[in-house]
Amino acid sequence: MRNFNDDEFPDFAELTREKDMEVRFIEFMPFDKNDWKTKKFIPQDEIMEHLKKKFPLVEPLENEKSAVSKAFQIPGHKGRLGFISSMSKHFCGGCNRLRVTADGNLKVCLFDNNELNLKHMLATHTDEQLYKVI
Repeated sequence: MRNFNDDEFPDFAELTREKDMEVRFIEFMPFDKNDWKTKKFIPQDEIMEHLKKKFPLVEPLENEKSAVSKAFQIPGHKGRLGFISSMSKHFCGGCNRLRVTADGNLKVCLFDNNELNLKHMLATHTDEQLYKVI
């Protein structure tokens, strides 16, 4: 988020030098009660501009069409950088994800407030009824 942790981009990228890991930058998204404001939002291209000041040769890697995180690598680093840019580089057309929230709800789309309460469904339906749904 702008003016919160935007000075740490190069530090996070540096973690990939010696470790075979993927550090992901996730764009701030508008959710209920998260105090989302466009002034806090930083798009992927701006993050990349900051990174290229220290790492000018950041290279895109090949990504599957349905990949939500787009991978990049800094030459000589063991790990990768990932960008989940749902606001600035929409990936809705290729998304094939379902998400289960921490409180047991099924979320089909991050931008949709509707959720299916899986705990309730499992508790109130027999196995036979559930198999019919599948």
